Amino acid sequence: MRRLLAGLTLFALLIPAAAWATPYDTFGTGARSIGMGMAYGAVGGDASAMHYNPATIVKASTFQLEFGYRVGDIALEMNDRQSDIDQDRGFTLGVVIGKTLLARQFRIGVNVYTPDDHFMRFYLPQRTAPVFLRYTNINHMQATITGGAFEIVPDIWSIGFGSSFVSSNTGGVDFLLSEDEGARGNLVTRLASKATPVIGTYVEPLEWLHFGLTYREKREQSLGLPNRIDLGNLKVFKDNGIIVFQEGLEILQVNSSTHFSPRQINLAMAVEPNDSFIWSLDATHYKYSEMKSNVAFSVANLTGDLGQVLPSDPPLLIPEPKTHDVWGVATGVEYKAIDNPKFQLHTRAGYNFRPTPVAEQTDVSNLLDSDTHIIGAGLGFTFADFSEVFPAPITLDIFNQFHYMEERTMRKHDPTNDFGDVKIGGYANSIGATFILRFN
Repeated sequence: MRRLLAGLTLFALLIPAAAWATPYDTFGTGARSIGMGMAYGAVGGDASAMHYNPATIVKASTFQLEFGYRVGDIALEMNDRQSDIDQDRGFTLGVVIGKTLLARQFRIGVNVYTPDDHFMRFYLPQRTAPVFLRYTNINHMQATITGGAFEIVPDIWSIGFGSSFVSSNTGGVDFLLSEDEGARGNLVTRLASKATPVIGTYVEPLEWLHFGLTYREKREQSLGLPNRIDLGNLKVFKDNGIIVFQEGLEILQVNSSTHFSPRQINLAMAVEPNDSFIWSLDATHYKYSEMKSNVAFSVANLTGDLGQVLPSDPPLLIPEPKTHDVWGVATGVEYKAIDNPKFQLHTRAGYNFRPTPVAEQTDVSNLLDSDTHIIGAGLGFTFADFSEVFPAPITLDIFNQFHYMEERTMRKHDPTNDFGDVKIGGYANSIGATFILRFN
């Protein structure tokens, strides 16, 4: 009996979790774009454009490499206590290659983000556990965007396409427990990826006026892990042959929607009156109304004699997340403060407003979010005096990004709720840099 109980405990501990996430929507990618408030859908020109608008990578060099790193603290509070959310830190790698054919630009690009702490970390909240919509565990997943772009009309109209890949993990356990012999079985885990499309177009009707349009498909993962345990005959004593319970089978199905990134449509405009100044404006529609609950729940089915003694409980009702569609707005500027043949200095600033899609959490659910203001600032240093080593200038972009979440209180209708009223607020602050090598 003790062996069976120990085996069942081990089985419960080995239930694997699965999740997938991308940090692009929350923190952005690329030091230049972050410094401009992530208002980048009609700017582009580097590998980070694979996220904002893949059509704009036609403005990049025919071969360039980008290396980036960022680190920051997430100091969000819940009921005046700091939440346990790890640092936002990781590496970015970008590559753009291309060619000019028939007087038209063709480019292929890839942008990869890899956390330096957890390559993948899976998080399945309890039914009533408070979870920050845009920050909890979002900074602990590897993500990749790759694709290409080409000009339809030279110097006027281009289109781009790509796929956003995020990591996933699936699997389950299959165990045999017996009083007569030791437990044996397998724990199976599978690393995989899931791709969703990103499509963009970029138009320059005038030399100083640029427009961009980008569509990003929603990214979601539904978890369904079948866990199987075979229970042998249960005897009063090991060697007396008296069977108390006939052998049975337990199937434990773990279900959850482990990540959701909404379907997005981005409208962008940039004004570039001269070679020294750019002003950009982006508006993004987030379709959060399609979001499913990310709470994990399980369904157990026990057969045999044990199934009659220990009947399966019905699954708990999963609260709806109560989210709705929102529009976010971002704007940014870039000014070339120093311009000479050997050195250029660009200054950047931007603002991004993200209204919350989360309605009041009045019942058991605790999906936490509030209107968030994001301020970006950055500098770009371009060195052109390396012609003996590199045929094109070398660029170092640095940024500082500050998120301020407005204070908000979620008041519960049920006074017996596990957590009661929840007050949230706080900030996140990060710094980073991107180093760009051009070879054309």
